[in-house]
Amino acid sequence: MNIFYGVYAALVCENPTDNNNYKSAQDWFDYSTNTGSFDQTTQTVWNYFANCLVYWLNQTGCTNGTPASQTSVGVDGIRADFAEGLPPQCWEYIINKVRSQKWDFVFLAEDLDANGPAFRSSRDFDVVNDTVYSSFRTATSAAL
Repeated sequence: MNIFYGVYAALVCENPTDNNNYKSAQDWFDYSTNTGSFDQTTQTVWNYFANCLVYWLNQTGCTNGTPASQTSVGVDGIRADFAEGLPPQCWEYIINKVRSQKWDFVFLAEDLDANGPAFRSSRDFDVVNDTVYSSFRTATSAAL
């Protein structure tokens, strides 16, 4: 199933010539509504995924209004597979919405593409699990 998050630099299209867009270092997002990029449907998609996490916070005891000193209750974090595939602006929205309810919620981005743009995920996520980890484990020197 394809879910449309808008038109953005890292969008992978069905056109074979666009399949490496997710490696783009650019960070633009088309906020126009007349192109359908950020229309009501796209905004609803972003809100839906943010609300999924808020739902589980509520279900596990960290409801809106839980004092910051008591956020030991509730889910503590999430691992996002292929985090670099979504627009950073979407992740920023999701992260801000969740942290408005639980300030210490941890977001881990999984970016296992050997040539992937982990740098994009590292701007918003607390932890990035990427191929660098494997390189550190097998490195024999500090040279590139």
